Amino acid sequence: MMGHWLQAFISDLQDRSLWLWGAAVLTALALVLLLLRSEQPVTSRDAEELRGPDKPDGFVINATYRSFDSEGRLSARISSPRGEQFDDDKRVTMESPRGLLLEKDSRAPWHLAAERGEYYLNAERLTLNSNVRIRHETRERGEALLKTERLVVDNRKRIVHTDAPVTIINESSLTRTTGMKGWIDERVLELESQVDGYYYSR
Repeated sequence: MMGHWLQAFISDLQDRSLWLWGAAVLTALALVLLLLRSEQPVTSRDAEELRGPDKPDGFVINATYRSFDSEGRLSARISSPRGEQFDDDKRVTMESPRGLLLEKDSRAPWHLAAERGEYYLNAERLTLNSNVRIRHETRERGEALLKTERLVVDNRKRIVHTDAPVTIINESSLTRTTGMKGWIDERVLELESQVDGYYYSR
C-alpha cells in the first residue's frame, strides 16, 4: 500500500516538474521575443503613429536655412525665431518667417516677411501665410511693395505665385489683382485677373 502511494506521489511530482519546466521555457521564449522586438529600429511610420500625425518630431529655435546656386553663390536665405520640424516629409512650420531672395545676375534683393510659414527643405519651397510682405528695390524702378495673405516661393523654379488678392505699390502706382505669378531673376510679374491700377502724377 505504501509502495503504491509513494509511486503515485513520485509520478505526480514528475508531472508537476514537467509542467513547471514547460512554463519556464515558454516564459523564457516570450522574453527573448520581446527583447528581439525592442531591438528593431523604429521607422518613421512607427514614430508618426506613436506621436500622432500633427505632432512635430522636434523644435528649432532661431533657425536659418540657406540655398546656393550652381556657382556656389547664395540664392535664398530663410529664417525663423521658432519652428516645428516634421522628419517624414522634411518640413518645417515657422513662426514669423523672414526671407531673402537674390536675383541671379544683378544680385538685387527680395525681402520676404509673414506671420506664418511652411518650408519644405528638399523642394526648397516656402509657403507664406497671413500678412505677407515682399519688398524689392532696383536702381531703375526704385522700391516696390507687394502685399497678400498667401504666397508660395519656389526657389528651385525661381518663381513666386498666389491665387489670393494682391496689392502692389511702388513710387508711381498702386495695382490690385487676384492671383499673380512672378519670375524672380527676370523681374516679370503676370497678373491673373480683376486687375485694377492707379497711377500717380509726379
